[in-house]
Amino acid sequence: MKLSNKLVCTVSLLIFLGLGLSLYFLRFGRFFPFGESYYLLSVAGKLSGRDLVGRELGFSLIRFVYLLPAEIIPIISIVVGSFSFVFLYLVMRRLNYKPLRTFSTLFLMVCSPSIFFLFYSATAHAFCVFFIILGIYFQISERRMIYSVICFLIGILFSPVGIVSVPLSLFIYKERGYGKRKYLLIILLAFFVHLRYLIKNLTLPIVRSNAVKVVLSDLGSRTGNGFFCIVFFLMGLYFLWKQKKRVLLFSSIVLAFFVGFYFNFLFYYISFLICWISGTGLYRFIKMRWTLKFFKRIVVGVVLFGIAFSMLTAFVGFVKSEPLQEQLDGLVWLGAHSGEDAVVLTDREKGFMIEGVANRAVVMDDLLLYTKDARERIDDLNAIFQSYSLRKTMAFLDEYNVSYIWVDREMRERIWNNEEKGLLFVLRNKIFKKEFENPFVEIYSYNPEAVEQ
Repeated sequence: MKLSNKLVCTVSLLIFLGLGLSLYFLRFGRFFPFGESYYLLSVAGKLSGRDLVGRELGFSLIRFVYLLPAEIIPIISIVVGSFSFVFLYLVMRRLNYKPLRTFSTLFLMVCSPSIFFLFYSATAHAFCVFFIILGIYFQISERRMIYSVICFLIGILFSPVGIVSVPLSLFIYKERGYGKRKYLLIILLAFFVHLRYLIKNLTLPIVRSNAVKVVLSDLGSRTGNGFFCIVFFLMGLYFLWKQKKRVLLFSSIVLAFFVGFYFNFLFYYISFLICWISGTGLYRFIKMRWTLKFFKRIVVGVVLFGIAFSMLTAFVGFVKSEPLQEQLDGLVWLGAHSGEDAVVLTDREKGFMIEGVANRAVVMDDLLLYTKDARERIDDLNAIFQSYSLRKTMAFLDEYNVSYIWVDREMRERIWNNEEKGLLFVLRNKIFKKEFENPFVEIYSYNPEAVEQ
């Protein structure tokens, strides 16, 4: 069968839809994998009230998406992802990509755990990426400048990170030789939309993991890509460097990686660039001349299987990801039996889940890493988890107005691994009452009036 661009696009789309819908039905009842989606659910329910723990997220269109029933939001996001692949294909056709090069690029994107998780988790970044891709398509199409501007601005209204469309737009115009006046409007509008949010809320977060773990999905990262993808990314960079005309591109890549190691969610955007350049590397690798054609087929087959295997491994991880049913039972109990103003002490990684399902505020979650008091909150949380002092524990709980404490099996194994350590030891005091328990979760209430004399 002769390879064609339409065939490549159709097969890629079917693979993506198949994976997305399979994950949806395998996780039925637990629609979203562990992450920011649960926080957005809680924000949507608080449009007319206060933000959790006093945060201001600025205006974002994603809030209105999350007003829809939770069951259909992942489906909408999967559809958005599918259209993103369609417009990526149309961009490649505009750039006159050969079918094999289109296949190399789309195959790497479909098999990217980072890109798949981006679209299934239905965060603001997924919708922002779609409108950036749509804007790029209009930008490289003749006489559609105004549509490009509108798409970029809508992307920014979903997430301030959409401001990356500005340097991307400049690069496209430079490469295609367009006049400077045409993109001046994009610069002015993009930098002023959400400028207040960026200045007021963003600060450098605490780096949470090492660079290798952030980039490689094989080490458990949800923002990373597979090992073979990174290898072909380096190979693609080498081929581009040989052209000696990509100084701006290389400078942008270095800057993007540096910033991404601080703001890990940026790798959802960077992954598209990684896969695009990796596609060049894979295309050149497949086109290389080999003395033994049979051996070449075996090697290429092993490489393609390795790329797909990284995706399948990540897919299994997504299916098994939290929240588990036992956690959902605890979250439902917490939402039904605690006051609306209750604050829950738990590990930072559980924060979104409690905010989204139980609709209760937490002391720390991943978004708070980007606020000005992040260091203080992290230090306090680590100290209280390891402290044996009842007095210090009470002072901390009173400072953050904590009413409940959530502890689950994963936290026990990762943070303490011993019932006699830190907070687990302190929880034996009578000021803490175990209100809920199942094989995975324990929920304690805090009553300072019951302190031992």
